[in-house]
Amino acid sequence: MVDIINVILLIIGLILFIRLSVWTYKRSAMIVKLYRLVKEYSGEIKFLRFPYLPNLFMSEKPDISVRILDTVYLIRLYSGGSRHSLVHFADEKYSVRYIKMASKWVAYRGFFGRSAMVDVAHAFTVGAKVFMLPPMKLSEEYEKSGLTTEKILLFNPSPNAVSYVTPEKTRIKLAFTGDEMNGMKIFTGSSFVAYADRQTRKDDEMRYF
Repeated sequence: MVDIINVILLIIGLILFIRLSVWTYKRSAMIVKLYRLVKEYSGEIKFLRFPYLPNLFMSEKPDISVRILDTVYLIRLYSGGSRHSLVHFADEKYSVRYIKMASKWVAYRGFFGRSAMVDVAHAFTVGAKVFMLPPMKLSEEYEKSGLTTEKILLFNPSPNAVSYVTPEKTRIKLAFTGDEMNGMKIFTGSSFVAYADRQTRKDDEMRYF
């Protein structure tokens, strides 16, 4: 019996270690992408908080500040779990991350625009975790700088899908990269880099007119 318990504990420990390693790798890969973006445009990146904190330690303060030309992107990091996870925002302050298990599957559009499979009518929720998101506050440094600021909610790792309750509290909508939700634009690491690159090129071109 003791041997069986030890084997079970060993397996659980290995699973947790692998999950932590994958999470750390994805977060590190995202940070490298931000550095490359900033380097390309001679911008500036600041880590306002330790970038490897879990969702439980969210703060009013942004996690990362990225400045390119006259725009500052204030980034809040949100761990979306895995490609099997779903994230729902009940309002500006509360969100829940969970996994849907189902005995019957159908196709629907996921967070990345790809097809995912789940039949809500035959699904049940497992592993639900509730997280509180304090409203992001800008420091006087940014308020008085005269720079354009954008609040970004960056999912890393990325979930399968994101949904939220509309401001009117009348329905639930799926959110996709680039959408604005609760005063913040939502992105994955790759989609944010693509967005910032596109916006920078556009702003740079306007300087010549």
